[in-house]
Amino acid sequence: MTMSSPKTQDPMAGLNMDQQMALCAHLETLSKQNSPLTPKMKQQRAACQKMDMGMTSQSAPGETLDR
Repeated sequence: MTMSSPKTQDPMAGLNMDQQMALCAHLETLSKQNSPLTPKMKQQRAACQKMDMGMTSQSAPGETLDR
């Protein structure tokens, strides 16, 4: 089985949910400290933010969002 996948592959691929959450928390801490992030870390952080967006948009039914 070869791992020849395109560069656009999910930067979180191969991590379980706990590992992803830990990585997201770590990247968030680094960004708050204004630490330089590598391009891969930036991709992972973007993936974290997409996950967060997905979670928050599904957290409440449409009726409560209209208020």
